[in-house]
Amino acid sequence: MRRQSGQITVFIALLFQVLFVFFAMLINVGMTVHDKINLQNSIDMSVYYGAKKQAEILNAIAHINYQIHQDWKLLAWRLRALGDSARTGHPGITTTSRFSIGQPDTLWGESNRATICMTSKTNWSYNSSSGGENICGPGQNVKIPEITDLDIPAFFPWDFAVKDLIKDIKQQVATTCTGMGEFNFSVALAFMSAYRYQVGIRQNMIEKLADNLQNFTDLEGNSIEEGMLKTVRANLTRANLESLRETPDNFKIFNSMQDLTINDWLPNTKIWPLIYYTDLFGTLKTSCTGKAKLLQEKPNNMSGNQNAFIQKYGGIIYEPKGQNEAYHSTRGREKNPWLMVYTGAKISTKPRKPFFPFGDPVELKARGFAKPFGGRVGPWTKQYWTRQKGWAQTGEDVDTLKPARFEDPKTYQMSQANIPNFSRFPGDTIGLKSGPTLSIMKTDLVAAGRDVNLYAHLPEQAATNPLAWREGQQNIPLRNFELAAVAPNLFDITYYSIQPEFHAVYGEKLAKIVNTPEEIPMDLGSMPDEPFSVKQQIATITEANDFKGFKAAFFKISDWMHVLTNWAPNATMDYSFPAQRFGNCQLEATSQVTDSSCVAGGRSGYSVKIVSRAYLNSPEHAVGGNPSEKAPLLNAPGDF
Repeated sequence: MRRQSGQITVFIALLFQVLFVFFAMLINVGMTVHDKINLQNSIDMSVYYGAKKQAEILNAIAHINYQIHQDWKLLAWRLRALGDSARTGHPGITTTSRFSIGQPDTLWGESNRATICMTSKTNWSYNSSSGGENICGPGQNVKIPEITDLDIPAFFPWDFAVKDLIKDIKQQVATTCTGMGEFNFSVALAFMSAYRYQVGIRQNMIEKLADNLQNFTDLEGNSIEEGMLKTVRANLTRANLESLRETPDNFKIFNSMQDLTINDWLPNTKIWPLIYYTDLFGTLKTSCTGKAKLLQEKPNNMSGNQNAFIQKYGGIIYEPKGQNEAYHSTRGREKNPWLMVYTGAKISTKPRKPFFPFGDPVELKARGFAKPFGGRVGPWTKQYWTRQKGWAQTGEDVDTLKPARFEDPKTYQMSQANIPNFSRFPGDTIGLKSGPTLSIMKTDLVAAGRDVNLYAHLPEQAATNPLAWREGQQNIPLRNFELAAVAPNLFDITYYSIQPEFHAVYGEKLAKIVNTPEEIPMDLGSMPDEPFSVKQQIATITEANDFKGFKAAFFKISDWMHVLTNWAPNATMDYSFPAQRFGNCQLEATSQVTDSSCVAGGRSGYSVKIVSRAYLNSPEHAVGGNPSEKAPLLNAPGDF
């Protein structure tokens, strides 16, 4: 019998070869699965980065849109509270008003007659040589008349040079009835110019930011696509990275905004406000009479005819068009819900495995989408938005106190609803027609602080300093009153994403996409090189001893944290209502600048979440306000 020793060695050698093959397959499969997971995670981080940059732009747009709303609030306060305060029975007059802020919210009977008439010595200091005359005020021969609807002349182009022409009026000494009509007109002109300049600055920036979204660049003008590619590369495994380097075109991005204009997804809702001033003519005291005139009408005693008047002041008194349309009066921008802002990306790699060095490697693919969500650019004009590009709304008005949307000057209907007013809370039907609200003026603005000369810098400095101001004077009561008046209320925190410290968070970034600092929209209260914030506006009320009226007003918010009314995560992938974080901040930002000024807690503005292609392509979106109208998005990704 032959010796059988050594046969087991051959068997073991064969077994080890088989085991090695299985081991190699196991390693390759494991590495392939790992590379696939890595590829998906990397693409998810990439689209999250892209959507985060989109969210930053949307947050800036949303807050700037809120600034436009504040500009409108300031104009309304100046007309209805300050400018009209000389009217007999006005709630802001201490000696004659029957209203107080603690009373039920009721309509003041004379509220539809609001005109600017500042030549009242009872309420305003307007000229050092005017003696004790009280033109416009109670007890004088002048009775501010009823406002009647007037025909509005045609458009005229915007002319920046008009601001220098107003200086002519300011030289008039308002000591006679003749001069006082022109003086009231000049104040109305200053108020309107401040509003128009601020709106123009903000609209121009919104258009720049919309261009950034379309061109896929961030707030600072950097390429978002390059940032997404860097994010992918920084997170890929070595095998995936080497494959991507060989075929860089296998990484593709999808920008949902690339084929959209700003008017497609963020149309401008233009309006036409009616600003009245009281013209005065005749002889002081004996035969001085008054007439409420639109800002577009020449004061009776101003030299020249109506055509000359229009040529001189048309740039401010008429709504601009053409290249200066950004300065048109507006409700603000309104976000079309059928055009969603989101980012997509896809990638394919062929990572080669160590135990299969030859042949075609397995191709791995990954796709991802992410979108900003949870923020609010501002309220719609109407309840519902029909599925189409541009402005297409139906239903009842959301804010009934702002003028109707302006489209065709030939068919637009003017009414007293076009006199500036705003909602203090959702569902408000009175606004600054409220007697108790207007009475805040008599408690919070002392007579010594009512000096029309605090507007002498307007419109020359309207772009940088639109509030009441006097060089060298600190703690100006009228300026503080205006800050308190425009500070956020319940309506604002319901419909807008408001950044507590906008300039601190976005100022340096926006400075990189403008030519001059004046192009950066600042919160009201700011001065050149001295930014002011919404947080400080609120503090103007809460930290002052004088503002008893504003502190008692039910519609004013009392804490800056109350603007943190947008979505904040309860936990990872938990999108339920954040009850503990809503309007609250557990840890404020102190030494660092951070979005929403809150490190832990609530937030204001857009967050980001990963979404699926199936969600974006769904035909069941009900985003237009009407639950029964379900349809696909207008910019769905399709088969990307």
